[in-house]
Amino acid sequence: FVWVYTIMVIAARKKKMLEGRQAIQAGRINWWPCAIVLFVLFSAIRDVYLGGVFQKFSYFEVVALTSALCTLYFAAVVILRQPRQWLELRRNWRDALWINLATAAAWLSYFHALKNIEPSIASTLYVGVGPFTIIFLRILGIHISSPAPIRAAEKWFGGGILASLLLLAGVELAGLSGLKTSGAAESLFSLALAFLGGVFLALYNLISKRMNENGVSPEAILSVRFIAIATVSFAAILGGGTGKSGLHSHGALAFVSLVLVLLIIAPNYLFQVGIAHTPPLTTNVIRATGPILVFIIQIFEGRVLHSTYTLFCIILYSAFVVLSNLSRSWREAPPKG
Repeated sequence: FVWVYTIMVIAARKKKMLEGRQAIQAGRINWWPCAIVLFVLFSAIRDVYLGGVFQKFSYFEVVALTSALCTLYFAAVVILRQPRQWLELRRNWRDALWINLATAAAWLSYFHALKNIEPSIASTLYVGVGPFTIIFLRILGIHISSPAPIRAAEKWFGGGILASLLLLAGVELAGLSGLKTSGAAESLFSLALAFLGGVFLALYNLISKRMNENGVSPEAILSVRFIAIATVSFAAILGGGTGKSGLHSHGALAFVSLVLVLLIIAPNYLFQVGIAHTPPLTTNVIRATGPILVFIIQIFEGRVLHSTYTLFCIILYSAFVVLSNLSRSWREAPPKG
């Protein structure tokens, strides 16, 4: 409840700054970040579910079917309801290509990590590196979407975010997490992939927001987002590179894929709609709260044991991202009187 309240306060202050004192007096609030909050909740459920699914199925099999079904669904939506969006996609074909490559790199990296280490650790590293990536790009003067100034306090809190992520990685390497891995080498490799996947996800967020600003709808973006990862996954299956998986029927695989389609279509649509009206840093801060939900849900799922060390690092990380966002909110608040 605290972080939801914090998000709403930040959203209200953004609305005040953009629409002036008249909007403030009218009491209007920017509710679009709530779509990203719902996305975080659905994603937490999906991540814990995937952690168990990948113990029985090859992630190439799951991703191939799921991404293909998502592509067909959103392509049908665009054809039937937004046919003019194909022209917008054609004008932004370079960005469409980049979001395909970023999605493929992010998902395949993350899914490998999710299969082999504690889901809440993988999720924290995956989403946690997003705000740090944006801050780092700003320091370098790189602005993919609409640029925003960076405060000195954000740089310090960004360092705290990175330190908490490294501490969390140390918990996994020391064998103190709630899920035992096959060895230190596998843990290190999975941690690196989670970090890398998070960087690519942050790039996807920035590029898709730029596409929104250029007139491309969320449905149109999702209609082309999964083409590359579907192609790679089907190629891996045909080449016999699906890896180890448990015994299962095609019916069971189809059922899992349909469940994941629902857990992907709904939250991704909410996310695409939300980021079209939410600053990138705020988007990533909201997403950064997801690991807390993943930690809670994974305990009820039963496959992962409770780890105080993991929980402490996640709380520390969340505190830094909230403080970072609040520091920006306080500096941007309009003067009273």
